[in-house]
Amino acid sequence: MSDGAAESSQPHDLLDFMNEVSHELQFEYERITRRSKQDPGTAGDEGESLWKEILSGWLPRDLPVVTKGRILGADGNSSPQVDVLVLHSGYPEKLIAKKQYLAGGVLAAFECKLTLRKRDIAKIGENARAIREIAARAKDESPYKALHSPIIYGVLANSSEWSTRGDVLKVDSVLSDLFSSHSQPQDVLDVICIADLACWTRFTTVACGPPYWPADLWEKSRNLYGWPEEGVIHDQYSRWMEMEGVDDSAPNAIYVLISKLLRRIAWEMPQYRGLADYWNIANVPGKNGGAGAVRNWPLSVMPDEVVQQVRLGGLTSGVHWSPWSTGYH
Repeated sequence: MSDGAAESSQPHDLLDFMNEVSHELQFEYERITRRSKQDPGTAGDEGESLWKEILSGWLPRDLPVVTKGRILGADGNSSPQVDVLVLHSGYPEKLIAKKQYLAGGVLAAFECKLTLRKRDIAKIGENARAIREIAARAKDESPYKALHSPIIYGVLANSSEWSTRGDVLKVDSVLSDLFSSHSQPQDVLDVICIADLACWTRFTTVACGPPYWPADLWEKSRNLYGWPEEGVIHDQYSRWMEMEGVDDSAPNAIYVLISKLLRRIAWEMPQYRGLADYWNIANVPGKNGGAGAVRNWPLSVMPDEVVQQVRLGGLTSGVHWSPWSTGYH
């Protein structure tokens, strides 16, 4: 075996690091929940602090991570309180200690749950809509910007009511209901991480026929998925699934979380694209994904000028980090 082949099969140190994070998170979860009935407020605060520590430790170190704050829109309106926020590297030092964070300086916001339950999901969806209204872009001049909020939003949970059964299909069903409650793509959650079960990440495809797809493949896909002739925006929550013929172990949920956050952050801050690419190609198990919940949107959810450009052949395929790509992980 050549040196190159040996290196390609070498387990990656990042997996060891992430497993260590997961073990510590599980230990702390068990410790906190033993006393949560006596003092649920303190338990919740400790849970948020755990996630703050993880994000501070694994995202670029110049991105401040804070807890318990509201997002302040340019019109003066505030979002509901958010558990954990990640700020831009250039966020004003004088304002970091304030609990009203300027929307233009917020990269990501997260709801944190020690144990995620089905009853939590509807409220999380409402908060997503409120935050995305405050964070609306000044101009949606590309498919990527039209379909994604500038503020990443998601759920970070130590465990869930489904974790003891490993029931990812029930989570798929809950997320399908959440999908149906959204009125626009920018409201969709970017990531749902249940540390002891799995991590669901958003994958969006601008699905159109020729010139982007061969005519016969487009016809087959339309018949299979019920897509209209003019095309659709195909949204899905991807998660790992075992695939026949693919020797791939289930991934560490925290690794998937950090990988997704780095990709989304790098869309807004290009200086981190090299790091995001590294996490995506590193030799860490669990790269193959499968569709969980799905939602189709008409092309008309994008601005008219963007749709017109799409129909004129303006999308790119295989061009890395293009805001006019046919797909966004």
